[in-house]
Amino acid sequence: MIEGIIHSYFFMQERAFLRNLTHFTYPLWRNKVVTLKSIIMYCVWSFWPIGHVFFIQRIISVLENSDKEAFIQTMFYYGVYIILMEVAEYIVRKWWRVENVNIYRRTIQEDVIPAFSRLSNNSTETIGTGKLISIMEKGIDVWAISLNQILENVTRNLVVFFFAIYMIIQFDYRYAVIFIFLYIGIHIVWQYFNSKSLIYRRKRQVYWNEYVRRIVRIIMNKFEILQTQKIDYEIQRLHQISNSLYKNTFTMAGYIHWFFRIAEWGVVWFRFFVILYLWFLVVDGERSISILVGVFGILILMDGSIERSMKFFKDFTKGFSTIEKMWNLLENTPQIQGYETWKTFKHKAGEISIKNLSYGYDSNNPVFTDLSLNISGSKVTALVWPSGGGKSTLVKLIAGYVRQDEGNILVDIQNLKEVSLKSYYADVWYLTQEPSVFDGTVKENLLYAVKKDPTKKELEETISQAHCKFIYDLPNGLDTEIGERGVKLSGWQKQRLAIAKIFLKNPKIIILDEPTSALDSHSEQKITEAMHNLFQWRTVIIIAHRLQTVKHADDIIVIDNGEVIERGTHTSLIKKDGYYKEMLDLQSGF
Repeated sequence: MIEGIIHSYFFMQERAFLRNLTHFTYPLWRNKVVTLKSIIMYCVWSFWPIGHVFFIQRIISVLENSDKEAFIQTMFYYGVYIILMEVAEYIVRKWWRVENVNIYRRTIQEDVIPAFSRLSNNSTETIGTGKLISIMEKGIDVWAISLNQILENVTRNLVVFFFAIYMIIQFDYRYAVIFIFLYIGIHIVWQYFNSKSLIYRRKRQVYWNEYVRRIVRIIMNKFEILQTQKIDYEIQRLHQISNSLYKNTFTMAGYIHWFFRIAEWGVVWFRFFVILYLWFLVVDGERSISILVGVFGILILMDGSIERSMKFFKDFTKGFSTIEKMWNLLENTPQIQGYETWKTFKHKAGEISIKNLSYGYDSNNPVFTDLSLNISGSKVTALVWPSGGGKSTLVKLIAGYVRQDEGNILVDIQNLKEVSLKSYYADVWYLTQEPSVFDGTVKENLLYAVKKDPTKKELEETISQAHCKFIYDLPNGLDTEIGERGVKLSGWQKQRLAIAKIFLKNPKIIILDEPTSALDSHSEQKITEAMHNLFQWRTVIIIAHRLQTVKHADDIIVIDNGEVIERGTHTSLIKKDGYYKEMLDLQSGF
């Protein structure tokens, strides 16, 4: 039984290895010309150290024969060789290597980015933005660089290996056979010890991530830790993680030690016996000193080749875990269903009907249970309820950003479960609490959502309608770089810029989640005026904590615990003197 389990394990490992190898190398096959060029250039580059050995051997040979003319000729060719190889190395290092990495990166991006964009938001929201950025950024970069490195390493090692065989055969073919078996054996031993160390490397990464998480927790919650006198507790938890990290690293270090030493021992002792045997042949006059120097030189090259291989093997296996994280994310995360393949959405009046809706981020914490709600088309509807009641979750569901667990959402009698989200998004704009601006110029941000660039007049009218004339006061106007997430703009400037983007796209359904939450009263008034211009003849859903934003809405729906408790206009709800009126009274200055 145990043998069967072991056999199954290695069979699965072999299948996984072949699948990963095929997946990893597909950018090489997709760019065959680039890959072939890389192999050729690395072959040429590999002759840089080999040429030195060849010429040194030749120089010693002519010196042994006291051939002055041959010596001068050999030195001339040696000088030309050095110049040509310097040019080749410059081309490889400064041009081809950088170009190839960029080509492989582009190939990877063409597959990875669309795959990532199709991942279900239900799942990606639970992972966290920072972690997603890290996985994708490092995964793409390490993959592209590793492809180029593996081509370089394999090509250079093969060239050195075959040249070493050629040199050793000149000395004694039996030693060439021994060398081949030794070389293969070293790589088998490498793989064994590396596979063992890789298990502990992955565990170490888990422990290290937990250690970093605890450190971040301490930094982010410093004041609370002081108040609750939990310093000793946090230190104790860090000690536990550190101990686990130490034990794991201690075991891993043993495998890594043998990973490096076995190869070095094999080559050192092989070199020792070859030189010893060859020396006796030289003394007996059966071999020339030039042969001894040539073999000695190539064995030194083999030392460097093996050392480079070990470093590459170690770095590659370490980097490969980064690539695997990205693969696991893309392969194991559910995808958005029917993004392009389902029925085309056709906008009519923009009426929204929610029927028996149930949703939760996990099975133990439902946000909604059997919620039903109708929202009129071509009108402004405000959704109001206590903080943490699921307002943002509801609009994400209506926007198709996440999918409900049960129930249906119908827009113009079309079930979103059966509608192509790509066609639906053409008529919808969802403005989150964090305004959707990104690193780039103001103009790039404004035009990002439109398929056809507006005229100068249309752009100026949009800027005026959205109260975005502050753009002209920026250092470079429309060409001003606003930084990542618009860090060079204030909160109200980002809000107005986001609203201007909606004007340009001209969607039929607009969903706004706390559009003025981060603004002062003056800025809020300006944003509210801009939005009134935007809302005409459109279906608008507003989530708002501050009721100043929604007092002019056509319909205000008050929800508590997943049920509609009040509904009406601002005036009618005040007359009811219920929950809405109570919320108004609690908001000062209104």
